[in-house]
Amino acid sequence: MSNFKQLLEEISATDPLGPGFVLRRMNPEGPLDIYVGKELPTGLPVLRLKVPGRSAVVAVDGLSTACVAVERRKLPDDASDIMSVLVKLRDRNYLDHFSLVIDDFLRAVVPVRDSLSAWRMLSARLHSWLRFFSEDFARMSEERQRGLIGELAVLQRVAARRSWVEALQWWTGPDADDRDFRMERSALEVKARLVGDRDLVRITNEYQLELEPPLSLFLWVVTLQEDSNRGQSVVDWVRAVRTIVSHEAPGALARLEELLQKAGFSDIHFDGVPIKAYRAVTDRVFRVTDDMPRIVASQLPQGVGFVSYDLDLSVCSRQLVEETSVVI
Repeated sequence: MSNFKQLLEEISATDPLGPGFVLRRMNPEGPLDIYVGKELPTGLPVLRLKVPGRSAVVAVDGLSTACVAVERRKLPDDASDIMSVLVKLRDRNYLDHFSLVIDDFLRAVVPVRDSLSAWRMLSARLHSWLRFFSEDFARMSEERQRGLIGELAVLQRVAARRSWVEALQWWTGPDADDRDFRMERSALEVKARLVGDRDLVRITNEYQLELEPPLSLFLWVVTLQEDSNRGQSVVDWVRAVRTIVSHEAPGALARLEELLQKAGFSDIHFDGVPIKAYRAVTDRVFRVTDDMPRIVASQLPQGVGFVSYDLDLSVCSRQLVEETSVVI
């Protein structure tokens, strides 16, 4: 597929779609009505996606910025029950970043079959764009990158035992849940640590290892090693998962993109930036029990909260179990 900037150069204004636009439909044989082109007379680029006109899922409020306009409009060729979502660049200085976001979306949306899922994917990327240009933007720290890699590694293991649709439904860490995975009979808290460090993991609050009957609770520790030759960066890990989901469960791609956005990941944040590569060397699973050393909310005196601490895994050998002990 040609990249977005090349497509813009190929599109001429000889056959505009009504007043104001010249557009080309992407993948004419595909099921989605996605167009790219230019707004006239400015020549600024625009992406168009046709969606159901009355769907509450398609909410564009809060997505527009000084650089990009996002709006719903009725265009001349829209059927009575259809509206168009238009994503238009306002500031030519941001063409490179805008093109990166649109290219990424156009690649990812290929296996998607319905327009609402396509919109959810596009919305997630636009939210990442907004965060990138916000005043409080901070690139993912190396610790957060390792944390996401750890969760993606476990996500693949869970999906292998059930399905990608279920695994993505159960991945709750990006939703700010106290558990990274909440399944039918078990919950998982995932921690990533580096080879060579002391055998510790950081427990970030007093609820992470609090038992929650009837769910069994497990602490899943992924040990990573920096490896510039055989390892993968967080971008590589994300792309690998996207590729698998696009082939095995394309209907779940929108859910994946929303979770990645909530986790603070965006491809544009790493454009042209050196990133450390890691490979997973070991997985250990600990069953959280009453006699496991931990600080939990139910045992804290009134008025004490927001507790974080380091857990020494070397004293948790009695809680170490096989991965198959996690009932999914």
